Amino acid sequence: KIKICEKNDIPITPVEYEAPDKLLHAKLGAYLAETEYEVSNPEILHAINVHTTGEPDMSILDKIIYIADYIEPGRDKAPNLEYVRMLAYKNLDACMAEILCDSLKYLSSRGGSIDPTTKMTYDFYRQYQERN
Repeated sequence: KIKICEKNDIPITPVEYEAPDKLLHAKLGAYLAETEYEVSNPEILHAINVHTTGEPDMSILDKIIYIADYIEPGRDKAPNLEYVRMLAYKNLDACMAEILCDSLKYLSSRGGSIDPTTKMTYDFYRQYQERN
């Protein structure tokens, strides 16, 4: 993934160098969608690009892709997954806050770097959080 990014002048942050398998697939997915599959819609390409770290004030499409990636049927180990799946059908912003909160807790527990965009995104969406 690093080699493909470097070959195609796709910028890589220091955190992405530390965890390329988890973080670079979004950038590469957007790149490949555009170059290999001729996707030219900037909204679709953007949604693919931010589906891993998110970003503050995401579009509805961005949020749907981000959430769908998290709650897809093959996923079964995320905390609060049933609650998050239910919330996805009720409130996209609250769902974003829950996913980001759980993701930050998980990333903090395993040590290592956290992409700052994920933290900024949670800071933006936490106002919607519905935890009791």
